[in-house]
Amino acid sequence: MKKLRAGIIGCGFMAQEAHIPALSSLPNVEIAAICDPRKSVTERLSKKWSIPFVTDSVEKLLSSEIDFACIFTQVQLHKHHIDMAIDAGKHVFTEKPLAMSAESAKSILAKARKAGTHVAVGYMKRHEKNIRAALELNREKNTGNIIFARSHSFIGRHWDACVSGVFPIFSSDEKVPYDFSVLDPAPVWLKDKRDEKFYSFDNPYYALLDTGCHSVNLMRFVTGKTPEISSVIKSNGLRIVNMDFGNFRGVIEFCVNFNMNKWDEVTELYSEKSTLKIFTPPPTFMQSSAKAELYTENGLIHTNTVFDENHQWAFKAQMEDFIDTITKGNINTMDLEDSIEDISLIEQIYRRENNI
Repeated sequence: MKKLRAGIIGCGFMAQEAHIPALSSLPNVEIAAICDPRKSVTERLSKKWSIPFVTDSVEKLLSSEIDFACIFTQVQLHKHHIDMAIDAGKHVFTEKPLAMSAESAKSILAKARKAGTHVAVGYMKRHEKNIRAALELNREKNTGNIIFARSHSFIGRHWDACVSGVFPIFSSDEKVPYDFSVLDPAPVWLKDKRDEKFYSFDNPYYALLDTGCHSVNLMRFVTGKTPEISSVIKSNGLRIVNMDFGNFRGVIEFCVNFNMNKWDEVTELYSEKSTLKIFTPPPTFMQSSAKAELYTENGLIHTNTVFDENHQWAFKAQMEDFIDTITKGNINTMDLEDSIEDISLIEQIYRRENNI
């Protein structure tokens, strides 16, 4: 079997704890090259995972013999590195969010379309087999119109399922200089100075974009619709987002609370004849997958179906889907189009809560 050769750009926390293990588990993929400005990190990763080519140059990685590029750098570098990979003729898998603004995401879409390049975005929850099976059964049972949708996401300190405490992440004190000329400028209506603080979690927009995009994306996936933002309430670190889907309403309850360890996330879909509840685990918990419960009624008969048999890790599932797509040549722009909608909603939320 000929293996596809992956090139990884960015070797930080998510690359080490999720994506490199997921890629390494696939029998038809070989991690052929890694790139990061922190040489001590890439050298240790190369030894741990037997990766033959190590560089601190994105250009050198993209000119090496790889079949696709994985972008695991910081959000502000996504657009620059994706553009470089497309120009080099490589298919791309990138961490979420796609870019810092909807305008930047539209620019990537236009470039990918022109080049005929496939770009996938890492919303792994969409690839959960139990979620997909529950949604399919809900459609088959013809359960009527949606009445209400709810996303409840309270992220605790152990969002990584404590894995990093068992398998330490390689890090370095090496200072990585910023080249601000290549960073995604973010929405023009944000008037803050583009400095290191702007491109960090000290910037409320940056934090909302990076953490909230999963909730927005999953809500759109389970409802099949894109809402308008009606109102936003923010208090004590909690954000409540009221949404108008046209013929039904929805809400996102979102909070990052590192005073607790617990990961508490559930997405609910209420229809005329069914209730669907989806429980998603901490993202890097390899031994667990999402659980779904579907309650339906048909006259006097009611059924409660639980989907918890499939324990495939979502990060592995999404990478399998990406590899299958590029292997079969089913090049599409669906992830890019979805990402534009997601980022547009994040922008709406931020502007609503800040009266911009």
